[in-house]
Amino acid sequence: MNKLLFSAFLLTAFCASAQNGGLTAKPVRYLFNLPDIEGLPQGLIMNSWGNEKAGCEITYLIAGENISAIEEKSVSITSITTKDGKDLSKDTRGRAAWKLGPFPKASDDGSYAVFSLFVPIEGAMTVPIVKGSITVKAAGKTETQTLTFKTANKGVEQKTGPFTFAVADDAKDGDDDTMRGFGFGGFGITMTGDMNLIADISINAGGRTIKRQGHMSINNQTTKDGKLDLSKQTTTYQFASAPRTPEFTLTVTYFTDMRDVPVAIGQ
Repeated sequence: MNKLLFSAFLLTAFCASAQNGGLTAKPVRYLFNLPDIEGLPQGLIMNSWGNEKAGCEITYLIAGENISAIEEKSVSITSITTKDGKDLSKDTRGRAAWKLGPFPKASDDGSYAVFSLFVPIEGAMTVPIVKGSITVKAAGKTETQTLTFKTANKGVEQKTGPFTFAVADDAKDGDDDTMRGFGFGGFGITMTGDMNLIADISINAGGRTIKRQGHMSINNQTTKDGKLDLSKQTTTYQFASAPRTPEFTLTVTYFTDMRDVPVAIGQ
């Protein structure tokens, strides 16, 4: 076996509140690559997100309240060491050796968030000791607004709160409850604004609620300090089918007290 030879789950019971801080990211899984993996063709490496080196992928769990999202670029690593004190945080050129895994996310109810770190390790399996911090977005207060759209009026914008909404230009007519993937069938609503603020979004047409299928976001604009300008973020929400009525309502619930909460990365 060249990929994963060991997977350990740590069951940790802890409770923390995002409203008063004091959150800790606890490791819940260690996933090891052994040295033989480095000689394999990339096509043979299963379930990899770019970790073709010997090392350990650590999955962290954050438990709290009102967690909306993880700030991906907020990771700050103080140290990564072995039990005998060997430094694993930098490569031979002095650059950061670790990397953040893809798609850190929070649960829909705001109780949990997960992310992963990969740390290269030569030789035998060893659990890295990681110290650092990461930031989550947390909020508790919400406001709900309802907008009425003409089903056929694609691209006509309406504003509510810090958002702008419109029927997507490529939204399809008719009904397609067997969407085979994003952009195939279904019905789209485009939004400009910070998608982290969205608590819930739904469509009602003729007394029928249309299920949301997923979303895709694009954001290439930055602020003066080089950070992404989330107010200019464009998100397309995909729904299972197009409304069968000339008009429909879009109900949006969004957070009004979003804030950054620091989280310690612990053991």
